[in-house]
Parts: sequence; structure tokens; C-alpha cells
Amino acid sequence: MNTNRSRFALASLVGTLALVTGAGWFALTSHAVPYNVRELSEGRPPLLTATLLAVLLLVTLGAPAWAATVPLRRRGATFGTVLLFLLLQALLAWLLVRVTVPEEAIHDIVGSPVLGGSREAETAGRFLALFLGAATVMLAAAAAWVAWEDRDAGPLAKCGLASVVTLPLSYMVVVPLAATDNLTELLRRGGVLPATAIGGALAVLAIAGSGLSRLFAGRSMRPALAIGICLVAVPLGYALLHLGLEPAVSKYGRTFSALQFLLSEDREHLASGAALRLRYVLAFTACAGAIVLMQHAAWVASGTPRREPSQPRP
Repeated sequence: MNTNRSRFALASLVGTLALVTGAGWFALTSHAVPYNVRELSEGRPPLLTATLLAVLLLVTLGAPAWAATVPLRRRGATFGTVLLFLLLQALLAWLLVRVTVPEEAIHDIVGSPVLGGSREAETAGRFLALFLGAATVMLAAAAAWVAWEDRDAGPLAKCGLASVVTLPLSYMVVVPLAATDNLTELLRRGGVLPATAIGGALAVLAIAGSGLSRLFAGRSMRPALAIGICLVAVPLGYALLHLGLEPAVSKYGRTFSALQFLLSEDREHLASGAALRLRYVLAFTACAGAIVLMQHAAWVASGTPRREPSQPRP
């Protein structure tokens, strides 16, 4: 790797972690953010929690770009390489979540243990299944840019093969075998189709974020395409969320849409109409921005845009 490029990538990585840690510390100590965000540092120094959350974001959002440009482009890499990477990524993410986030917050997402065995193992298993599905989509999005702009379809093909294992496994554990309605009550009835729509919404977000990250890293050969995809991804993601999320959830003595539940300030102040759409745009922008920041160092370190494909073309 070029020395100057290595230094730039390292500086980007350190700067990103410092910036995100600072923003996280502010969020964890400010009364301007929702109380459930501040509760993430309960019993721990806010700065330590913010640092660990920044590393968690790097593992979750940044690692896919590194994997798509380094290990998956090696000639000896197979779909097994993808599975190994996703498993190691999921395990590292679980360890970071477990030591950073209060157990109650984890149960709010994956559900409280109900099988009667090891509570820790069941919670970990449900988290890993959920994470594997999302991580597969994130990795495929980064690999799609490598296939499109770097003309190397190898990483994307390997990711596609691995998804045959990870996506059905994630769906089975998260939806049919769910131990809580915290997630499933937000999905439209219909099983696979709503879950696919939610996965599609995550995919367009990840593709938009990865494309912009490559653009800012000087890796994009088609800047207009990256910007255009991002602009199209905003309304497309909103439409996919509407297809996948429940329009009427009856809970706490009120009826609201899943999107209102996710984006409103609280249950007493439900956003709707233009306010809800604005909140969605802000949330999309924030998530895409996080991907841009976390993947920037990986794209910088990946070198010149054109490389020999890792697999021979037919």
C-alpha cells in the first residue's frame, strides 16, 4: 500500500473515531436528546460508553467496505470467507454491545430469554441472527460498488452465495421464532415479503452511503451516479419501509403506524404527514452520513479505482 495513502487512511480512521466519540459523549450527556439514549451509559462513564459505541459503529458500518476491498478480492477467497468474516464481525459486535449497552436495552430489541436454558446464550444467539442479516446486506452493498466501478464481481458473487445461508437463518430466528413482539409487531403481516421490503430499505441506504463514501474518498469514477443514487434512495427507502412496516399498531391505548413509533419524539407526540416525512429524511441522512464516515478510511486505503478482477471473466 502506498505510504501516503496509508497515512491518510489512518488519519481518517482516527479522526472519524474521535468525531463520533465526541458526538456520542454529547448525546449521552445532553438533555436535548431522548432519555432512552442517555440511559445507554447508565452506570458507566459517558466518555467510555461513547468510545465503545464508536468502535461498534466502525465494526458494523466500516468493516464491510474493508472486507469488500481486501479479503474478498483475493484469489483464494470463497463464499466461506464471507461466512467467516460475517461470523467474526457478528461476534465482535455482540461483545461490544454486551459490555456497552444495558441488558434491558438488548432485550428490548431481541426479546427476553424464554427457552429455559442459558439466558446469555439465547440472547446472544438472537442478536447474532439479527446482526447477520443486516451485516450481509451491508457487505453486499459495498461489494456492489466494487463490482460496478472496479469491475470485479468476485466479492459480490461470493456474498450472494453466503446470503443463501445467512438471510434465511436471520429471518427464521427474527420472525417465526421470535421471543418478543418488539420487532414482529412492527412488520406488516405476510411473513417474507414485508421482511424483504425492510431488507430492501436497508440495502438502498447502504448503497447510497457506500457510494457517497467512495466519492469523498476519491474512489468514485462516476460522481454524478453516486449522488443520483443517493437522491433516488431517499424516496425509494421510504416507499419500501411503507411496504414492510405495519400501518396500524395498537399499543399503550393508542393506534399509530410503525413508522410513527420509530421516528416520533415519544408516544405522546406522534409525528405525521410532512413532519413524519421530514423526520425520515433526517434519519436517512444521519444513517447515510454515519456510513460515509465509517467507510471512508477503508475506501481511501483500497487504492486506485481500477484493479484486475479477482475472478476471471467468462
